[in-house]
Amino acid sequence: MLLRLSNLPWFTWTVAALLPLGPIAYVLKFYRKHCRSLAVWRMASFLAFIQIALLLLSFAFIPTFAFLANVVALPFGYYLLDSSLKRLQITSNIDSAVLPRT
Repeated sequence: MLLRLSNLPWFTWTVAALLPLGPIAYVLKFYRKHCRSLAVWRMASFLAFIQIALLLLSFAFIPTFAFLANVVALPFGYYLLDSSLKRLQITSNIDSAVLPRT
């Protein structure tokens, strides 16, 4: 398995290094008032770790479907992040905002 991972193209490793920026930006945008919470950052780092592992393993074993698998899995990962934070009673800025009625 390590041999397969070491033979991945350079763009895969670049994307793997940049993937944690997605959960960081998501937390800063939607959970700004909870940025000091360790639970929020723990869940975001777990999401980033899972995304990196899925990216590397999918490109190592099934490179033809790797891009599609990752594009499908990204929204599901953010959905799991939201639902796990909601279980901890941490709401996003959008959930707590009062929307005007039309």
